[in-house]
Amino acid sequence: MKPLEEIFKESVYKSGRRALQPMPASLAADADAILGDFVVGTTLRLRLGFLADEFYEDTGVVWVVDDTGYGFGFSLHVSVRRGDTLTALANGIQEYISEFADTWGAALPPCPGHSHPMSSVAQGDTAWWVCP
Repeated sequence: MKPLEEIFKESVYKSGRRALQPMPASLAADADAILGDFVVGTTLRLRLGFLADEFYEDTGVVWVVDDTGYGFGFSLHVSVRRGDTLTALANGIQEYISEFADTWGAALPPCPGHSHPMSSVAQGDTAWWVCP
C-alpha cells in the first residue's frame, strides 16, 4: 500500500497533465444557470470545466476560468440528492467569485435590499437562493 503523500503527489502530477473537460451533461445547464446568477450586471465572462477524479467516480474538480486564464477550482461530490449537488456547486462558486477583478469584494449573488449575498439551500432535487 502506498503512503498517502505519494498518492497525493502522483494525483497532482497526473491531473496537471489531463485536459479539462466540459461539465458533466447532467449538471451543465444547471451549472451555467448558477454561474449566470453571479455575473449578472458585470462584464465578467467565465467558463466552467471539470476534471473528474481518477479514483472516485462521483467526485471531481470544477474549474471556473475567465478570459485571461485566471480562475479557481473546487472539489465537487455529485450527491445522490440533486439539490445537495446544486447547493455544493453554488457554494463553491460563491466562495471564490469575488476574487475576480470585475467582482472584487462584491456580495454575490446580490440579496435584494441587503448588503450581504444570498445563500443557497437544497430542497429535494432543486436548490434555491434565499436571504440568510
